[in-house]
Amino acid sequence: GNFPFLMVQLAGFGAKQEFQPDHPWPPLRDAQRRVAAALPHVGMAVALDAGDVKDIHPADKRTVGLRLARIALHETYHQPNIVPCGPMYREAVPEGGRLRIRFDYADGLQAKGGGPLKGFFLAGADQRFYPATAVIEGTSVVLTAEQVTQAYAAHYAWAAYAEANLYNGEELPASPFSTIGGLACGEP
Repeated sequence: GNFPFLMVQLAGFGAKQEFQPDHPWPPLRDAQRRVAAALPHVGMAVALDAGDVKDIHPADKRTVGLRLARIALHETYHQPNIVPCGPMYREAVPEGGRLRIRFDYADGLQAKGGGPLKGFFLAGADQRFYPATAVIEGTSVVLTAEQVTQAYAAHYAWAAYAEANLYNGEELPASPFSTIGGLACGEP
């Protein structure tokens, strides 16, 4: 039937890492995000930050439950004042050596805990990823890297348990994503 389906994105597991391009979990998380965006009545709670270094089934069920409840209140019960999730990738726009990443649910974008944004990697035409300097501009994040003269693609939180800190004003985390493939997240 035409009923709501809520899922939880893979939680963080293992030692925190900056970037693991060959690990199978980041592409799986991105596939979960894309499925939730593409299918009607499907919501996804981000759980990367609710992970556990030693337990693949983390004990922090409260955080995940509260995030699932927000999605249900917004999507199923149509409460318009509820922000259902953290920043969700919408599109990437190359600006020469810079890449502008636009998000949905991005009011109040911030680096949780202060300091610089973590977790962004930028590739140029050679498709090699380098640590990116990420700067918030409104509801976008602009990426640069010294090695990139023509921006091509980006990864965010691309590790089994990534060092990533992009949140919105509701203190909800951004979903890990890849811009490769040119697919946008869909309509909020």
